[in-house]
Amino acid sequence: MIARIGHIELATIDLERAVAYAVDVMGLREVERVNGRSYLTCNERHHELIVAESTITGLGHIGLEVESEEQLELAYAALMREGVEIFSQQPEEAGIAHALRFLGPGGFVFELFTGMETNQAANYRTMGARPRKFGHVTLNIEDVQEMEHFLIRVLGFRVSDRVGTLATWLHCNHDHHGIALAKGPNRLHHYAWEVQDLAAIGRTADLLAAYAQTPAFVWGPGRHGPGNNLFSYFKDAVGAMVEYYADLAQIDNEGGYQARDWPEHALNLWGEGPPQAFLDQGLPPLPQISRHFSL
Repeated sequence: MIARIGHIELATIDLERAVAYAVDVMGLREVERVNGRSYLTCNERHHELIVAESTITGLGHIGLEVESEEQLELAYAALMREGVEIFSQQPEEAGIAHALRFLGPGGFVFELFTGMETNQAANYRTMGARPRKFGHVTLNIEDVQEMEHFLIRVLGFRVSDRVGTLATWLHCNHDHHGIALAKGPNRLHHYAWEVQDLAAIGRTADLLAAYAQTPAFVWGPGRHGPGNNLFSYFKDAVGAMVEYYADLAQIDNEGGYQARDWPEHALNLWGEGPPQAFLDQGLPPLPQISRHFSL
């Protein structure tokens, strides 16, 4: 059902600072700003990140792209059968043709959409190591099983790998994971962007150091066992954790793929496991009263 991980919306009390950081450090480009919402991209798509001005900081919604309007209608029927609370059945943001927004487990808001505009310049000049695409999110959630079952049963995700009961990685296309889950207070742990290679991660570290962000990375560089990807984690100006990754495993043979249960030390095949500063990160979902921003 889900074709790709589409975009993410973050709310911040300092929109100008958040946008400047996304452009200058993260290598994104602002497409437009409408009614306190900045739409940013790193490729030809209208947006991969939305930063919304708000009186509080938090996670607005996670956008998941479906292939067609017919798929969106099927998704609506499945959500209705599950008794899911539907917030809207039309786009609440610029750049997309059709959308469906709803409340998922743990207070997380999801948007299914189709018809994203793809008329932006694929290449542009930037100080940062321009990402290729928005790749995945990792959510801390109190009831991991509830969210995992919801993603599989209702939205069609498949399990890629696990680390015991510590974490689960799920995919919706060839990428090893589009959503990962770990037990904890309900919050966005991090959002992730694919970059070209280890050199791009190195350029990001140099830029972070130049901006007096010490240490540059909260964790990394390293290589995860689950997903096999190179990783690096740092904080953005909103206060959310960002991952820049490369070399993510691809699941090209869905029928022949077997999910693996990895040992905890495989979270970093190159060295030390996650530091406490990494584990403590998180951006909570916005309260329902603050979730909707009119265009």
